[in-house]
Amino acid sequence: LDVQRVFIHFAQEPTVKQIEELEAMGITPYPDSWIPPVGEYPTGFIAADMPVDRLGELAGKAYIEWLDTAEQMLEPQNDLAATKINANDVWTSGYDGAGIRIAVIDSGLDTTHPDIPAPVASKDYSNWPVLDDTIANQVTGHGTHVAGSAVGRGTQSAAATHQYKGMAPGADLIFLKIGNDTTAGASLDAMTNAIKAAVDTYDADIITMSYGGWGYYHDGTRQTSQAVDYAFSKGAVVFISAGNEADDDEH
Repeated sequence: LDVQRVFIHFAQEPTVKQIEELEAMGITPYPDSWIPPVGEYPTGFIAADMPVDRLGELAGKAYIEWLDTAEQMLEPQNDLAATKINANDVWTSGYDGAGIRIAVIDSGLDTTHPDIPAPVASKDYSNWPVLDDTIANQVTGHGTHVAGSAVGRGTQSAAATHQYKGMAPGADLIFLKIGNDTTAGASLDAMTNAIKAAVDTYDADIITMSYGGWGYYHDGTRQTSQAVDYAFSKGAVVFISAGNEADDDEH
């Protein structure tokens, strides 16, 4: 590839001069993607499109802390919805999610499904930084499944029990699509920017994202981990799938 999407880490938010220097090198930085240092993370980062032949020059800039690829694709993971968490005890106590905004970050959503409430906000981040309003996905119903597990109204099951309603059937749904329409895979930059937007733009109280993978380090230094910590610092509670590989003996 002649150009690669990368994460550029800085000790502090890049200045206008630094952004201009990057642009003069033929790099396309996205300053609005800035996720700042938070908690124990010493650096913040932005996404950028970098000609691969400028890697050495970019790495030599004194204000660049480190670089990482933003092009790894992760896959949706949510084979089985939780069915035995004693949610009924919560519902009978009068808590059904009413007044809470839940952001589901996933492959796409079937907005015609009768169990799924109309989102109070939605956007397609799968081709970030180009955004659009088409949140359907052509290859999988994974996102609809996850949204139903979270906020499904249960209208298609027995009226007396609504047995198959979601865990918070009274909550408002925010849906941010990150899965592409070829494999439903999601890039790291789509993920980090959707997580950031969930709190900065859409004021989500809870974020859930059932995507994952084993192709990178799991020590808390990945950009997705930092984006989650950023959302938490803004007051959101974040749930990420643990994966479907419990029997695979992988850490």
